[in-house]
Amino acid sequence: MGLQKKIRVDTSIKKKNAKLNIKYAILQMMFWTCAASAYAYLTQMLQYKGFTDGQIGVINAVKLFSTVVFQIIIGVFSDRYAERIQLKYIISVLTAVALMLTFVFYEYKLSLVQTVMLFIGFGATFTCISPLIDSLSIKYMNGGRNINYPICRAAGSCAWAVACVLFGVFCDRYDANRLLILQMLFTAMMLAVLLVMDDTSSCSDRRALGARERIAAANITEIREKEVHTAGYLLTTYPKYRWFLIGSAVMFMGYNVGTTFLINVFERLGGNNFHYGLAEFVMAVSEVPSAFLLIKFRKRISLDKIMLCCAVFMTFKNMFAAFSDNVWVIVISQGCEMLGFGLFYSGSVYLIEEMLSPADVVKGMSLINAFTVGAGEGIGALLCGWINSRYGLTVLMDSSVVISAVSIICIVIMCRASNEIHGKIIKTADI
Repeated sequence: MGLQKKIRVDTSIKKKNAKLNIKYAILQMMFWTCAASAYAYLTQMLQYKGFTDGQIGVINAVKLFSTVVFQIIIGVFSDRYAERIQLKYIISVLTAVALMLTFVFYEYKLSLVQTVMLFIGFGATFTCISPLIDSLSIKYMNGGRNINYPICRAAGSCAWAVACVLFGVFCDRYDANRLLILQMLFTAMMLAVLLVMDDTSSCSDRRALGARERIAAANITEIREKEVHTAGYLLTTYPKYRWFLIGSAVMFMGYNVGTTFLINVFERLGGNNFHYGLAEFVMAVSEVPSAFLLIKFRKRISLDKIMLCCAVFMTFKNMFAAFSDNVWVIVISQGCEMLGFGLFYSGSVYLIEEMLSPADVVKGMSLINAFTVGAGEGIGALLCGWINSRYGLTVLMDSSVVISAVSIICIVIMCRASNEIHGKIIKTADI
């Protein structure tokens, strides 16, 4: 009887975990479909609305810099009130506000100042969502649930890939502004998925968990009694983490400088939105094998070396875009993403899990987004708008290669740094 009861409990747990993985994968797919419009085609939307290259850089920079401020605030709030407010509800509120802002952006013709104010709102909401969705998976894992994050994230990459191609065809047939209608539709679908996600608090229900899961739940209780640290504490106490943030910020800066006006590179070489969308498709599809590579080699290759690999291949990707005079070479070169950001997105989640205490997970992920999408891409947006309008497209693309190369140096420093975890100094293996 005892064995049969255990089998029934294990079967029930497996079914619950399978359903949770399906819902989490759909959540990733909905977000990255929305992001394909909000990120990949933002330049085309702003150009359609009559803004100049310099103004586009300012608008994008303001959005990203606002992310730095609000990402930290949201991360601190989420960690501090984790017992009272479910993370999925925080994400749901941000999604609902982003949906309303998207409607305003679509429906009304706004001045530069009004658009800047609107994009501060986008920076405070939609741009802050991605690390919170990643943090949600860590919350489930810390609660004893079996979330296969790399596979679920790969589902998001597939959704981005398909969406970028279809959105490119859509823009060529209609116009970039109408793309906001589809963005609103998928944002509403994402909100619906969030509301049916499992509660993270239920993950610690000992009656529903097996032996391994009960141990994890007991650890959660111990963790909750620990002090939640400030962002400043994490930056000063964990030098490896600090250098990871700096290197990642520079890497994303190079990415932004090299991709914001990539549509202009295609047009200069005789391409159009279809070729741009196809390039985004190749980029996103290339991220799918990254999930399987990370699962296979994570225990054989240190996360430090994986992050270094990301920086190197993101530099190669910018080099192809800068120095090639063929549309199809640039399209194919987006495959560098497999060993670039494809590894970064999944690897950074495990890096946070390895570097920081579980009590600081949400803040740790939020700081990554603040440094990368916020500070890194924010500075990149300002630079690319200014460089492109003053010196031209060629200098802009060359600059992206230089910036990306600097990120390699920063990650090498990270690899050789030490880290303090729970009062112990952990030395990193030499490269």
